Amino acid sequence: MNKKALKGMSLHLEKVEGVKFGESKLDYLCINMPPVCNYRCEKCFTWTNEHKLKNFIGVSKIKDIVKEGKKMGVKTVGILGEGEPLLFQEVKEIISYIHKLDMIPLIATNGSFLDKKMTDFLYKNGVSIALSLDTLDEKEYKEFCRGVADINIIKENLKYARRVFAKDIVKKKGYKIYRLAIHMTVTAKNYHNLEKIKDFCGDDIYFSCEHIAQIGIAKDNPETYGGDKNLREYKKVIKKTREIMDPMVMTKTCFGKNTCCFYFYGFAVGYDGEVMLDTHALETKGIIGNIKDDNIKNLVEKSKKIKNLYYSKGGHYCIIRDPNYHKFIESLKGKKSPKIGKPR
Repeated sequence: MNKKALKGMSLHLEKVEGVKFGESKLDYLCINMPPVCNYRCEKCFTWTNEHKLKNFIGVSKIKDIVKEGKKMGVKTVGILGEGEPLLFQEVKEIISYIHKLDMIPLIATNGSFLDKKMTDFLYKNGVSIALSLDTLDEKEYKEFCRGVADINIIKENLKYARRVFAKDIVKKKGYKIYRLAIHMTVTAKNYHNLEKIKDFCGDDIYFSCEHIAQIGIAKDNPETYGGDKNLREYKKVIKKTREIMDPMVMTKTCFGKNTCCFYFYGFAVGYDGEVMLDTHALETKGIIGNIKDDNIKNLVEKSKKIKNLYYSKGGHYCIIRDPNYHKFIESLKGKKSPKIGKPR
């Protein structure tokens, strides 16, 4: 039986393509689009729509970053954080450029703009898609995602997308490699949907899941992870998630610890040029530096030093899911000494 992997992620690159992370200066690059979204998800790791768009570095600068990333060894460019990337019209130009440089574009999307025209464009330009989906129920979907969320649109879009992307499923070295994935953020309100979503994916969509992080808007909705005071439900959410699968981002650090491939072997830049420790770690903006004021090589080195410090003290595989995440950030600002929890 073939194992499964999403093209551009750690399983695909390491197990199938034979990439040894860390041999290049960078393996992953993450670039966030402007913080605009047509949803208002209760699980959101960021504060999209609560911030005014300002200081956008522009498409030309993003292309420069991508080009420099290619020189440093980047294999996959993730467009994952801060907003809904397909709402930003210029994202097509960026995707085409990534594809032209023979890197794998990977996009996280809510799927509402994944119509036939967009699907055909993404397929043609080698994109791997991670579509966020936490329920198939119309009422639940509206409740979870808010805004203009409509599960019927998503189902219709997926019907075409799964047919198109199924043509590119390949078997190699005991793995089935996919370019279309459904990613489920598991919460205290939806973990009963795990098997339903997994079954919905069938054999032509890669299924991925991960438990919710207590940051961003999600932190303001404690019912999504079980409540601020009693975290027994949150532990149950984590347990249920791990019973299904390990995170698709999982790999190992040079210390032998579990880590997120984007975090430890990547470089994350916000839409405003601020370098972050992780594409969703917006709280780390202002700590490392801005791409407009320093060169990428220096900023990569600064970022790596902090990541090495994080794991030398213990560190969770996913920094934004570390219970001591905020304490670590404060320590970097010089307010407290580093105190990082042990990895789980």
